[in-house]
Amino acid sequence: NAALNINPNFFLAYIGRGVLRSDLGDKEGAIADYNAALKIGPNFWWAINNIGLIKYEQGDVKGAIKQWQEAVAINNKAAEPLLALAVTLYAKEEREQALSKAKQAFIIDKRYGDLAYLKKNLWGERLLADAKKLLASPEIQRFLAENP
Repeated sequence: NAALNINPNFFLAYIGRGVLRSDLGDKEGAIADYNAALKIGPNFWWAINNIGLIKYEQGDVKGAIKQWQEAVAINNKAAEPLLALAVTLYAKEEREQALSKAKQAFIIDKRYGDLAYLKKNLWGERLLADAKKLLASPEIQRFLAENP
């Protein structure tokens, strides 16, 4: 808040406050902060991604997918929204597309194959439960073992 009082255009302060609000359970406040950051810079894919994380936990799967697709369109080297899309597709039983996106994400950043890392990155219980299923699939297990 102090940083925003000094510089109301400091997008990282909105992002940081959004993360804290999300951690404290104020999901709507977090979305408001992420949207404020996006008004300053509409290409801040991580704010778009984090809105998707919240929407998924709220049951708005279509809204989450839209956010993650937008984040990937901005930065196709961002592992997190790619994996989030993969998890969602896997849950919808669109296995081939899900596995392809998951492998893309892991090629970019292997850390996203770890549930503890996902939790640390604001993934909620619902998304983590779905991620656990994808990560346990034989195809992903084999891919991660063959690509350390």
